[in-house]
Amino acid sequence: MGELVHVPFAAPARGPISATSEANASEQRGHNPAQEQKRLWRLAWAACPGIGWQRLRRLEGMFGSLEQAWQATAEELSHALSGSTQLSQREQQLLIAYRDSLGPQPIDEPPSPQQRRQWALPGCLIAGDKAYPPALLELERPPLRLFWQGQGALWPRLRARAEIGRAHV
Repeated sequence: MGELVHVPFAAPARGPISATSEANASEQRGHNPAQEQKRLWRLAWAACPGIGWQRLRRLEGMFGSLEQAWQATAEELSHALSGSTQLSQREQQLLIAYRDSLGPQPIDEPPSPQQRRQWALPGCLIAGDKAYPPALLELERPPLRLFWQGQGALWPRLRARAEIGRAHV
């Protein structure tokens, strides 16, 4: 199932994160448009059925960016994910259906306010976010998306445990 990992949460760099405030979430990640674009693409792919760290890294390596991977044909994706990261037929169907449901360009450059709201996922951190727990980054494959509840200001006083597992498709 999953591995039980003890993870001390780090305090956010700029105070508590409000799950309802897009401005605070944006401040937490910084205002670097290129980083924001990369973060949004990572969130879009992380929500895709059958995509985990290995496949995500493979897509970035083969296509140069996750945005370019999104534009790939089904055959190009199948080729890119061959070998140890090969998709089953069912996984490939789910991936294509997911991609089709979002359209050919789900994230503009620069992202629109609507896209920022859609992908911002309040209460969700990914590797690279300032508030992402440093101890998780020490794992070989930290969680692609880390969901949390509550007030970030309390994190320094928490001793937290997280169960890290893998969802099966």
